[in-house]
Amino acid sequence: MNTLVGRNNELKQLSESYESEGNKAIVLYGRYGIGKTTLALEFVKNLPAVYYSARELSETEQLLTFTAEEGTSCDTKDPAFSYYRCFKQAMDRNPDKKTVFVFDEFQHLMSCGEGFKNAFITLMKEPETEGKAMFLLLSSSVNWVENSLVESMGTAARSLAGFIKLRELSFVELLDRFPKMNIRDIIYAEGILGGVPGLLDYWSEKLELKDNIIRLFLSKRGLLRGEAERFLKTELRELPAYNAILATLAAGNWKLNDIYTRTGFSRAKISVYLKNLICLDIVEKVFSLETGSHDDVKKGMYKIKDNYLCFWYRYVFPNMSLLDRGMEKEVYDNIIAYDLDDFMRDRYANVCFEYMKLMSDLGKLGRKYEKWGRWYGKAGEIDVIGRDEEGHTIVAFCSFKSTPMNSAELRKYRELMRIAGISSDETYIFAKSGFGQDIKVAAAYDKIQLINMDEL
Repeated sequence: MNTLVGRNNELKQLSESYESEGNKAIVLYGRYGIGKTTLALEFVKNLPAVYYSARELSETEQLLTFTAEEGTSCDTKDPAFSYYRCFKQAMDRNPDKKTVFVFDEFQHLMSCGEGFKNAFITLMKEPETEGKAMFLLLSSSVNWVENSLVESMGTAARSLAGFIKLRELSFVELLDRFPKMNIRDIIYAEGILGGVPGLLDYWSEKLELKDNIIRLFLSKRGLLRGEAERFLKTELRELPAYNAILATLAAGNWKLNDIYTRTGFSRAKISVYLKNLICLDIVEKVFSLETGSHDDVKKGMYKIKDNYLCFWYRYVFPNMSLLDRGMEKEVYDNIIAYDLDDFMRDRYANVCFEYMKLMSDLGKLGRKYEKWGRWYGKAGEIDVIGRDEEGHTIVAFCSFKSTPMNSAELRKYRELMRIAGISSDETYIFAKSGFGQDIKVAAAYDKIQLINMDEL
């Protein structure tokens, strides 16, 4: 299994920064498990480098820990001098090359005192060290980087050359990450864990879907059973309120009024919480692509964007009492097994959406479509809509049922298009379990492309 896929652009950015003139400082950030440390260590594996994982410590203990790991002495009365001396000693070991200083979770260095900050400012501006250092500053706290970093760093922030936010891996990239897994298993793994490398590392290619879910989420020692709240506690206060909102969204209640009715929070308070969750890429506000009809469109909807958190709040959080009693098999058999196809349908639609955009970019469709979206109606959803500059339209529907798709579902899709006021030039239908003979005949007549999930 290749653990570093989909990061070529980021590696290129880091290499270009390293090769450029002068000292450089780059902030590399993203949620816990997204692969920051793996990327940083891959980048420096053939370069002179210092790596330090900062901890929540007092300034004295932080300095003692750092210098001890680097094998240097320190003066706790003057932390700035000690940090600076350690930087200098590292650079002197390789005077002909730029030294890379990787500080993981560097927000802990900012919060414990001024020593590191002052040494960093001195080194970045001192003529004697010009062009000899690159700082790679890593953080798992997206909220802190995007909202508090500049204030916390003060004048030191002026020395930052750029920010790189690591995104989740796309489905296409997961095909490279799991070359021995079939499409179906990868879709389930991505639908449940998202494209977070640190979470995907726990998924076993040798186990069946049920066994993976029980082992990771439902058993008392499940590796991911408590990860959701641990992750949220690092980013958010008032966890009880966020639990209530996320549980509501995970249950399929996507409208602001649904959250208001369920939680009893004021709409103003809910809006603030949702804004914070959106900033963390946990929740997204979804809109329907503009079509010819407005009457039947659902408006003002919010969905959990993070697949792992959505799964956790849908199945683990509301069943914690049963799980604490050791009833993990019962929870899977009586709750998850009956509902998983409904949960996975939206995730499968995202995969199909990515597939259609990729095929358009590769010139594999009838036209080049630039504008993409979905339509959320009261009677159902149109999973993929694409438009080109001349107004031609392509649509796609996705079925994640355990039985082959039939012509009745095709009639439903046609009715949704009528309600939405859409006339398509190309139509695709994706199905988890294939297609019945009746829909194959109808699709051939209407020139509809049918794609089985295993054919992706």
